[in-house]
Amino acid sequence: MRGLAERAPGGGASVSSRVSALVAERPWVLPFASKMLAEDRWYTARELGEAWGVRTSVVKRALWWLAKYGLAERQEGEVTKYRLRPEAAAALRERLSESWVDRNRLVVRLGRHYLVVAARRKGVTVRSVDEGTVAKVREAVRACGSSKVKDVAEASGLPPRLVSVALRVLRATGEL
Repeated sequence: MRGLAERAPGGGASVSSRVSALVAERPWVLPFASKMLAEDRWYTARELGEAWGVRTSVVKRALWWLAKYGLAERQEGEVTKYRLRPEAAAALRERLSESWVDRNRLVVRLGRHYLVVAARRKGVTVRSVDEGTVAKVREAVRACGSSKVKDVAEASGLPPRLVSVALRVLRATGEL
């Protein structure tokens, strides 16, 4: 875990660089951080798990990482609660400024790429797709008149799995 000490509060790294490191190294925690941005309050793992339909054990691990990066603080008690540090909330809000939620998916635009973070009961998956691929899929949907993965894959010449991720981006952003 080289570098985690530097990302801890007071460890020398800025909050912005710790947020960037979290997004690059552990993007699967983003749905929970985005939910915590909604209100400045303390959250239990159970509350966040219910909000995203994920097991509490998955949320606890995400909260542990948020605290490890120095972005969340922990309140011990009968039930352990977490909240984002104010300076971390501001940096995360800026980093997630272009994000959309579609059911159990969080889509985040990061420069020329999109992350599609899907929360499932037993875990969280992360897929990425570049904006050029999304544009190609958008045009293929228009050309073939269908948003079915198979049809769009044939029309675009792209692999179905990649088309599927791009279609999720287009649905989340309201383009489909």
